[in-house]
Amino acid sequence: MAIALGLALVLVAVASDASPKRTVVDRIVAVVDGDVITKSELDRLVAPVEKKVRADNEGRPDDTAAVLARVRPEGLTSLIERHLFLQEGERRKIDVTKAEIDAAVAAVAAQNNVTLPELMKLVQDSGMDVEQYRHELRGQLLEGRLISIDMPTRHPEWKVLPRDVQVERMAQDRTEYLNELRAKAFIEVRL
Repeated sequence: MAIALGLALVLVAVASDASPKRTVVDRIVAVVDGDVITKSELDRLVAPVEKKVRADNEGRPDDTAAVLARVRPEGLTSLIERHLFLQEGERRKIDVTKAEIDAAVAAVAAQNNVTLPELMKLVQDSGMDVEQYRHELRGQLLEGRLISIDMPTRHPEWKVLPRDVQVERMAQDRTEYLNELRAKAFIEVRL
């Protein structure tokens, strides 16, 4: 019995040494109040930007390296902000419908004087897939809705302000709003 047990332990030890090396498929780069942001999510976001940077700075490796060094941290900040807004939308029960996203896609196509299929081709040529593009638009629409809901309260004179002042105030309020959301959230960056 002791020999059988000893032989079994040796076989287990040999088998564990012979096991294939583990490969990391994805990893967590940040956590925002329990929501995970993965490396693949960050990669999908920054890939089109990195591609454009490389093309724009071809033959200038120092410029390329300097810009690329900022792309991933800025991309991660953008993803964290998106998660903060999505969580706030859920908390306040504010959502963006498929019809609203469709309307936004149509508006982008019209602003760029292209058809919907042409816009989708441009999106895909940039390195982004259509679902990712729609997800980005959803986040932008939700962010705009969350910020604009509180604008009349924060700025009672909002409706009579000139458009350029409204745009400036919205940018300021976005920063203030994000600071408030960050202060309430647990954010862990693992980049």
